[in-house]
Parts: sequence; C-alpha cells; structure tokens
Amino acid sequence: MNRWFTFSSVVLGLCFALAGCNPKIGDSCSADSDCSMQGDRVCDQSQPGGYCLKMDCDPDTCPGEAVCVEFLKDIRSERFCMRHCSSDGDCRGKYRCVDPDDVLAQIIDDKPKGDQFCIMDVPK
Repeated sequence: MNRWFTFSSVVLGLCFALAGCNPKIGDSCSADSDCSMQGDRVCDQSQPGGYCLKMDCDPDTCPGEAVCVEFLKDIRSERFCMRHCSSDGDCRGKYRCVDPDDVLAQIIDDKPKGDQFCIMDVPK
C-alpha cells in the first residue's frame, strides 16, 4: 500500500465522519459556531440549552429537518427555520411539539415537511 492511498483514505474517512456530525436545526448550542461553520445559522441562547436556528427564512428554504415558521408579533412578524416534529418525542428535553396555531405562528412552506415544530416547553 502506498502512502498516498493511506493518506487519502484517512482524509476521506474524516470527511465522512465530520459530515455525520453536522449540527441540525433545533440542536443544543452555546455559540453560533456550534450551529454552523458557514455562519448561516445562529444559536438562540435564550432557549434552554440553546437552540440552533436559521433566521429570516423563505418558504421551502430550510434544511430537511426543519420548516419555515412565521411568528406573528403585534404588527410585525419574524421567520425562523424550526425543527419539525410529529410528537413531543421528536423534540429534545425541555421542548415540545406544537401546532402553529397554539403559539400564534404559521408554517409558510409551500411543501411543508410537517405541520408541527419543536419549541421551548412553557409550564401551564
């Protein structure tokens, strides 16, 4: 076995290993760099354990694990990619799966990957 083959095999293996560890929308974080090395996602540290999200999304532009959610606040709105879910078990601890109507929001994707998303669990 030559040295080039061994080196390229190691580099290729590392690339595949690192690709499997890419942070996803809704993952925990403590800094923006925990969510994306490209700077296209942010860490919302006001959420328990942090919440990786993408701000100002447009319909159908979120990664596969997320939906574009528009939150209605007063006369303005804010849009974020949020992790989609079908039950609380799809969300990490301290988060729950909600219908957009329950939190004054709407999923604005033309082809949504789900009709619910994970959000911080607020005691009732």
